[in-house]
Amino acid sequence: MELSDLGNIGEFVGAIAVVVSMIYLAVQVRRNTQSLDASIDHTYVDLYLGWTDTFSSENSTEILLRGLNDPGKLTDVEAVRFGAYMVRFIVAIEVMYSMYSRGSLSKERWDVAKIDIRAWLGTRGGSLWWKGNRIGFTVSTAKAIDEVLQHKNEQTFEISDWRYE
Repeated sequence: MELSDLGNIGEFVGAIAVVVSMIYLAVQVRRNTQSLDASIDHTYVDLYLGWTDTFSSENSTEILLRGLNDPGKLTDVEAVRFGAYMVRFIVAIEVMYSMYSRGSLSKERWDVAKIDIRAWLGTRGGSLWWKGNRIGFTVSTAKAIDEVLQHKNEQTFEISDWRYE
């Protein structure tokens, strides 16, 4: 066997090693993508559960509903609590919008968030709160929320829709 034959065998073995490495990397990328998708789903669920947990008690629910429908009837303490609920909601929306704009949250999930934006901020109290507090959030999120609110004819629901009759 000549030296050139050994060189050809070495090139062949090297090419096989490159192909095997590429297959291995493709498998690892796929696993990483699946793991990232699961993490995004977990974050999405945590954001929604965290928000809904803020008004799981009867007192909190009364404050939230009064704040959304007739904010003038809130006491000073209730107004602060209502504001805290709304901040938590908008921060969750802000994270979701950031994920959506980077392509890590699906359009379907963002569409669900838009329904919630219209439901909460489309109320008298929610609208008043948003107008007075939108400056406290990122410009891109504020613009996205404002755009959602301009499309009132799209799918939405009323707070009263939560009643099961």
